[in-house]
Amino acid sequence: MSEICIEVKSVDLVKATTKTNKPYEFVDLMYKNKSFQDKVEGKKVMPFGNKEVFDVLKNSEKGDVFFIGRTKNADGFWDWDKISAESNSHKQVEEVGHPISKSPVGKSVSSGGNWETAEDRAKKQVYIIRQSSLTNAVNTLVGNVNPDDVKVTAQTYINFVLGIDDPDVTEDDIPY
Repeated sequence: MSEICIEVKSVDLVKATTKTNKPYEFVDLMYKNKSFQDKVEGKKVMPFGNKEVFDVLKNSEKGDVFFIGRTKNADGFWDWDKISAESNSHKQVEEVGHPISKSPVGKSVSSGGNWETAEDRAKKQVYIIRQSSLTNAVNTLVGNVNPDDVKVTAQTYINFVLGIDDPDVTEDDIPY
C-alpha cells in the first residue's frame, strides 16, 4: 500500500444507471496530486468501491486536502482503500517528495515547489551531453574500440558542445 496526498480541485456527483437500469451516483473528482509535482488528475470514485472513500469525497469541497491509502489491483490500477485528513506515513518527505503539514480537512496543504534548481538542471544537461558524446565516440571509433580512445574522443565532443577549448587535443588526435 502506498499513500498520496491530494488537494480537491472540483467534485461532481454524477447520476448514472447500470445496464439493468438501476440508478446510482459516482464522484467525478479533479484533484491536484500533491505527492507528484502538483499534477492535476481525475478519478471516478464509485460507491461500490470503498464506501468510506466515496462518502468522504462526495461531501468534499474545493481546497480540501486528503491522504489516500491505495493498493494496486490485479489489473494494475490503483484502488483507493483509505482516506484521512492526516498522513498515516512516517516517511512523508520520502514518499511525497517534500514536507507536508498535517492540516485539518478543508484547509489547503502549504508546500514549497520541488522544482529542479538551476544547478540540478545544469548537472543533468552535462550528463546528457556526456552520454551522447560517449555514444558518438563509440560510433566514430567503429571496429576495435579502445576504451581510452572512446574517453578521449567523447571528451573532445563534450568540450566542443560546451564550448571549452582544450589546447591539448587537436583534430589530428581524433582517429577517424
